[in-house]
Amino acid sequence: MENLAHAYDDIVARMQGADYIELKVEDIAAPAINYSTDRLLIKKREHCWSGYRLDQLVFIAKGHLLRRLAVVMAAALIHDNKRDPLIKIDLTNPESDIKALFIDARFMKSFRLEAFEGSRQFERLCWGYREANRHPWRNGTLPDNLYHLPHFALTDQADGGDFVMNYDGRHFVIIGGWLESFDRLINLLLNISDDRSEEKEFVLEAEPGFRGVAPASAEASFGLPGSIWWDCFGRNVEGGEAGA
Repeated sequence: MENLAHAYDDIVARMQGADYIELKVEDIAAPAINYSTDRLLIKKREHCWSGYRLDQLVFIAKGHLLRRLAVVMAAALIHDNKRDPLIKIDLTNPESDIKALFIDARFMKSFRLEAFEGSRQFERLCWGYREANRHPWRNGTLPDNLYHLPHFALTDQADGGDFVMNYDGRHFVIIGGWLESFDRLINLLLNISDDRSEEKEFVLEAEPGFRGVAPASAEASFGLPGSIWWDCFGRNVEGGEAGA
């Protein structure tokens, strides 16, 4: 099991402050099957809208950890990762409500789209820094196909299975989507984790709000040092004081 906090050190270092990065299969090693980290908290909450309520996941971490998560996703797609089990990231910090994060790089497993697996290849990651807004895709940048947004699924299955037997036991999260979904999420994580980013909190809402996730997805927020989420929970990350 590899420590996510040290994954792809060379690539992560190159990305900080860069204006443009391109990664192809020869530039990046295939990802490990299993990572672990105590430097990412995911808090499970509910967002209540008029008429119904939605699951909300809050990712709390320093920028370098989110950048490593993005690079792991990119590596899985570039290497056309079809292996099972899914890429699993154990979240070992006891303050995290979510105990493991799964990256389903095949296609949106929860929507039974395995028939399309391998129909397209994610050949390279091309990233150029862009300042992200708090609601990243609210200003005319939503895709025509909403399934091209990222999907976050809660499950109670410790092996990443997408069916739920115990609703209150949903302590595992699957990130899935089409290639376009992952490309969008990877670029977002790289942008918000860059030290040049002035905004420190980012929110991907469902259809009642500023749309940021695919249909039937939980909502997702990201809190970095300087955000209210970090002020509340950051002291539990990396064993330091909030904001450190």
